[in-house]
Amino acid sequence: MPDRARFYDANAEAIWTTASSGPELLARLKALPGFGDAKSRIFVGILGKRLGAAPPGWEEVAADWPSIADVAVWEDVLVVREQKRLMKAKGRT
Repeated sequence: MPDRARFYDANAEAIWTTASSGPELLARLKALPGFGDAKSRIFVGILGKRLGAAPPGWEEVAADWPSIADVAVWEDVLVVREQKRLMKAKGRT
């Protein structure tokens, strides 16, 4: 495994600030330890929706289900939880 700190010059922000596209950003995140597909897609959504810091094309690779990226205020957490519950229930029928 390459030394990620050296790859990004010990600057975590460089993971997204130097990515040229959404798919490249997703691949970079998925290469990090502990970041699988779901967590990486949620993080892309946070960068794009909440921080305005994602590269072009981030919308195509961000999570397409209710996630923490859709939470702007604490009250939204309950809304997202309910949306996820309903999605799971639909999948079971």
